[in-house]
Amino acid sequence: MFPSISHPTIRMVSPRSRRAAYAFLGALSLSVLTPGTARAQAPSTAGTTLEKLYTDAQATRGREGYLTYCASCHKTVEHAGPRFWPDKVGKTLGEFWGYLRSQMPQDNPGAMSAEAYADVIAFIMQMNKMPAGDIELPADSVALEKVRVVPPTDTLRSRNRR
Repeated sequence: MFPSISHPTIRMVSPRSRRAAYAFLGALSLSVLTPGTARAQAPSTAGTTLEKLYTDAQATRGREGYLTYCASCHKTVEHAGPRFWPDKVGKTLGEFWGYLRSQMPQDNPGAMSAEAYADVIAFIMQMNKMPAGDIELPADSVALEKVRVVPPTDTLRSRNRR
């Protein structure tokens, strides 16, 4: 919320400067809210893993990367369902992405491109029935740090039944 015109700091600024600042902020808010521009911009990925943060095409690429680099040591069941979540809940996708980039694959850490690691995370999200969307998960640690890991609700239910 903008401070009111009567706010002491605002009153010290000339009316012309205030109008220019409000015009700029108004244009900025319109550019962010205009339909159709969101697809052209990088996603903010603010929120949780339950939001639509990856595409089906990205998850398909991630599956190929997973089969090439991960499947020799890991089974897909290790990355899906209640066993996968306990040490990740509350952390960020940025932490998970950073871990994968620095530690995996075990025999050659960092062997994949930044985008390929994001693709593998998209595949893991798909395996866990997290919804796909229209914008790819970015290979950007700053954006991924804004996303909190939250397990899918069916995973929580199955874990609570034990």
